[in-house]
Amino acid sequence: MTRGHQPVVAIGEAKRKAKARGFMLIAVETDRQLPFDFVINDRGCISLVRVRRLRYPRYEIPDIEISCAHEIAELRSIPITGEIFRELWVRGPDRHWRRYVVLPDAIEFLEDGDDDSGNSGVVPPPSPFSGVIIGGFRLSYPLRDYITGESCQKFFAPSRMGVMG
Repeated sequence: MTRGHQPVVAIGEAKRKAKARGFMLIAVETDRQLPFDFVINDRGCISLVRVRRLRYPRYEIPDIEISCAHEIAELRSIPITGEIFRELWVRGPDRHWRRYVVLPDAIEFLEDGDDDSGNSGVVPPPSPFSGVIIGGFRLSYPLRDYITGESCQKFFAPSRMGVMG
């Protein structure tokens, strides 16, 4: 399913980052190759996470759609319910991380305040939804349109949303 070798070191770093952020890390062991590397649970919302290591620091959404097209296609191939998300975690050559939500028809940057690059300028261009905060994450896409699970509806409830000033 995947091309080349898995980025084992990057996957290990991503798992440590997930734990440091307070996510519950769920290990999945199987003899088959899966289109994701691990699963996280963040306050009842589950995400299948795929890790990709890039050679060049190009993090804009159009660049990610090209450089990670294979991984995005594999994530989208997983039949999921509305209460499970697909995430792509990308590590650049400078060891800085970016997180993206892979939606059925879009890729969106997830900014969670843990951008270790020190460069907030490497962010996709603003959309009409820029600055919306959902569950502590600043998003550029109205994810609530995709959320159907009861636990995630509570997590992404309008009362928990705000707009950054």
